[in-house]
Amino acid sequence: MLLNLKQKKNLIIILLSLLLLLNLFFIITYSKHNSNLKKGIIINEFSRITKDWRNFNFFLKEIDEYTLNNLNKQNISLFMNLSNPSKSSIPNTSNMLTSEYNYFLSEFDRLYANIVKVSINKLPKMSQNELLDLQKDMIKAYNIFSSIQWKITNANKKNFTIILNFDKSKLREVIKILTKVENKLYKIN
Repeated sequence: MLLNLKQKKNLIIILLSLLLLLNLFFIITYSKHNSNLKKGIIINEFSRITKDWRNFNFFLKEIDEYTLNNLNKQNISLFMNLSNPSKSSIPNTSNMLTSEYNYFLSEFDRLYANIVKVSINKLPKMSQNELLDLQKDMIKAYNIFSSIQWKITNANKKNFTIILNFDKSKLREVIKILTKVENKLYKIN
């Protein structure tokens, strides 16, 4: 059976429409997986931050007045290694996340590394009140940071969705508090 010219055109239009729909399906699927990958990278970075920060806060909490008066650089360095800041891999190796989290991650890495570094030198010079202020500010910033919500929903075994609820005002507040802590540390003689 031979098709006339009009039937051929209609068949081509139908096939092209089906191909267009198929491509649209693949684009949507790719976009969803790409979005989940980006969100997974962000969650990994925020988990890294949380682990280092929790160790540092625990170290500060364990220092009492006796320990504060008997700290030497070797002891401090040993404890600080637990909270040694690790650099984010996102700003350096990925241009996937050039959006809102890139600034926070690079600024956080800079501030946190400075706070840990300066703390090594300033802890033996701190009064008990200065140490308590440092503890309070670091815990306050940590609590704001850790209140950021994320979850993974699993609709079925093959598909899942990562939901991020990162309040940018909370991220800015964390940076503001850490900047204040850094400035306070530099003022200690």
